[in-house]
Amino acid sequence: MEKNYIKNKITGEQIPSPLDFEVAENDCPKYVSWNEAVKIANQMGEDWRLPTKTEIELLKEYKLVFGLDKRVYWTNEVDGNMAYSKSFKWYLSSRFVVKQCTCGVRFVRTSKDKVDKMIDENR
Repeated sequence: MEKNYIKNKITGEQIPSPLDFEVAENDCPKYVSWNEAVKIANQMGEDWRLPTKTEIELLKEYKLVFGLDKRVYWTNEVDGNMAYSKSFKWYLSSRFVVKQCTCGVRFVRTSKDKVDKMIDENR
Protein backbone atom coordinates (compact mmCIF):
# COMPACT_ATOMS: atom_id res chain seq x y z
CA MET A 1 0.00 0.00 0.00
CA GLU A 2 1.41 3.37 -1.02
CA LYS A 3 1.73 5.86 1.86
CA ASN A 4 0.52 9.43 1.36
CA TYR A 5 3.23 12.00 2.20
CA ILE A 6 2.76 15.65 3.09
CA LYS A 7 5.06 18.63 3.50
CA ASN A 8 5.33 19.50 7.19
CA LYS A 9 4.62 23.27 7.28
CA ILE A 10 6.73 23.60 10.47
CA THR A 11 9.93 21.85 9.34
CA GLY A 12 9.51 21.83 5.57
CA GLU A 13 10.29 18.10 5.35
CA GLN A 14 8.18 15.39 3.72
CA ILE A 15 6.49 13.18 6.32
CA PRO A 16 3.91 10.37 6.18
CA SER A 17 0.44 11.88 6.50
CA PRO A 18 -1.18 11.17 9.89
CA LEU A 19 -4.59 11.14 8.16
CA ASP A 20 -6.37 8.63 5.93
CA PHE A 21 -7.51 11.35 3.52
CA GLU A 22 -5.58 13.78 1.35
CA VAL A 23 -5.36 17.45 2.26
CA ALA A 24 -4.73 20.26 -0.23
CA GLU A 25 -1.31 21.81 0.32
CA ASN A 26 -2.70 25.32 0.96
CA ASP A 27 -5.84 27.15 2.05
CA CYS A 28 -7.87 29.15 -0.43
CA PRO A 29 -6.07 32.52 -0.41
CA LYS A 30 -9.14 34.40 0.82
CA TYR A 31 -12.25 33.79 2.88
CA VAL A 32 -15.15 32.69 0.66
CA SER A 33 -18.85 31.88 1.00
CA TRP A 34 -19.88 28.23 1.24
CA ASN A 35 -21.31 28.28 -2.30
CA GLU A 36 -18.07 29.77 -3.65
CA ALA A 37 -16.09 27.07 -1.85
CA VAL A 38 -18.17 24.30 -3.43
CA LYS A 39 -17.79 25.92 -6.86
CA ILE A 40 -13.98 26.12 -6.46
CA ALA A 41 -13.83 22.46 -5.35
CA ASN A 42 -15.81 21.43 -8.44
CA GLN A 43 -13.47 23.45 -10.67
CA MET A 44 -10.44 21.76 -9.07
CA GLY A 45 -11.83 18.36 -10.10
CA GLU A 46 -10.12 15.12 -9.06
CA ASP A 47 -12.63 14.62 -6.21
CA TRP A 48 -11.57 17.66 -4.12
CA ARG A 49 -14.30 18.69 -1.67
CA LEU A 50 -15.02 20.39 1.64
CA PRO A 51 -14.11 18.27 4.68
CA THR A 52 -16.66 16.45 6.82
CA LYS A 53 -17.07 17.44 10.49
CA THR A 54 -14.91 14.46 11.48
CA GLU A 55 -12.20 15.40 8.98
CA ILE A 56 -12.15 19.05 10.09
CA GLU A 57 -11.75 17.91 13.71
CA LEU A 58 -8.69 15.89 12.65
CA LEU A 59 -7.33 18.83 10.67
CA LYS A 60 -7.63 21.01 13.76
CA GLU A 61 -5.55 18.47 15.70
CA TYR A 62 -2.79 18.76 13.10
CA LYS A 63 -3.29 22.45 12.22
CA LEU A 64 0.37 23.36 12.72
CA VAL A 65 1.62 20.50 10.54
CA PHE A 66 -0.77 21.48 7.73
CA GLY A 67 -0.33 25.24 8.24
CA LEU A 68 -3.99 25.96 8.90
CA ASP A 69 -4.10 29.57 10.05
CA LYS A 70 -7.58 30.87 9.27
CA ARG A 71 -9.96 31.58 12.17
CA VAL A 72 -12.90 29.53 10.86
CA TYR A 73 -13.21 26.82 8.18
CA TRP A 74 -16.18 25.49 6.20
CA THR A 75 -17.28 21.85 6.33
CA ASN A 76 -19.57 19.98 3.93
CA GLU A 77 -22.36 19.64 6.51
CA VAL A 78 -25.41 21.70 5.59
CA ASP A 79 -28.87 22.36 6.94
CA GLY A 80 -30.94 24.32 4.42
CA ASN A 81 -29.29 27.70 3.87
CA MET A 82 -26.85 27.09 6.75
CA ALA A 83 -23.51 25.28 6.74
CA TYR A 84 -21.31 24.13 9.62
CA SER A 85 -18.18 26.17 10.26
CA LYS A 86 -15.38 24.95 12.53
CA SER A 87 -13.52 27.47 14.66
CA PHE A 88 -9.74 27.04 14.98
CA LYS A 89 -9.45 29.78 17.63
CA TRP A 90 -10.44 29.36 21.28
CA TYR A 91 -12.45 32.59 21.33
CA LEU A 92 -14.78 31.65 18.46
CA SER A 93 -17.52 29.03 18.52
CA SER A 94 -18.03 26.29 15.93
CA ARG A 95 -21.59 26.48 14.62
CA PHE A 96 -23.98 26.55 11.70
CA VAL A 97 -23.89 29.91 9.90
CA VAL A 98 -25.59 31.19 6.76
CA LYS A 99 -23.82 30.08 3.59
CA GLN A 100 -23.35 33.70 2.51
CA CYS A 101 -20.88 34.29 5.36
CA THR A 102 -17.23 33.89 4.47
CA CYS A 103 -14.87 31.35 6.04
CA GLY A 104 -11.52 29.78 5.30
CA VAL A 105 -11.33 26.68 3.13
CA ARG A 106 -8.93 23.74 2.97
CA PHE A 107 -10.03 21.12 0.49
CA VAL A 108 -9.68 17.37 1.06
CA ARG A 109 -10.29 14.18 -0.89
CA THR A 110 -10.50 10.52 -0.06
CA SER A 111 -7.07 8.93 -0.46
CA LYS A 112 -6.54 6.48 -3.31
CA ASP A 113 -5.53 3.78 -0.80
CA LYS A 114 -8.82 4.17 1.08
CA VAL A 115 -10.83 4.03 -2.17
CA ASP A 116 -8.94 0.89 -3.28
CA LYS A 117 -9.55 -0.72 0.12
CA MET A 118 -13.29 0.06 -0.02
CA ILE A 119 -13.51 -1.41 -3.52
CA ASP A 120 -11.67 -4.58 -2.42
CA GLU A 121 -13.95 -4.98 0.63
CA ASN A 122 -17.06 -4.75 -1.55
CA ARG A 123 -16.02 -7.32 -4.17
